[in-house]
Amino acid sequence: GMGIPVDPSDETVGGVVQHGRISVVYNRAGEESWWSILGEIDTRFGLGKATFFGDWTLPACVLLLLGTWAITVRLLLRESR
Repeated sequence: GMGIPVDPSDETVGGVVQHGRISVVYNRAGEESWWSILGEIDTRFGLGKATFFGDWTLPACVLLLLGTWAITVRLLLRESR
């Protein structure tokens, strides 16, 4: 972290204002592609979202997006005739 002066918006730990800022950098070991970690991405995408989809939140969003694109292309092709 970096040492900085105390500010009212600083974080507190155990009721004591902490001096400084922190940063967290997270890199996974080795090389991975998006496809190889798709399951983990799907799980993390679902965190903090509405629970009625659960782990299906990402696939549901992808299907909705693909459906929107298909409808848009169909309407554009129909209007261009």
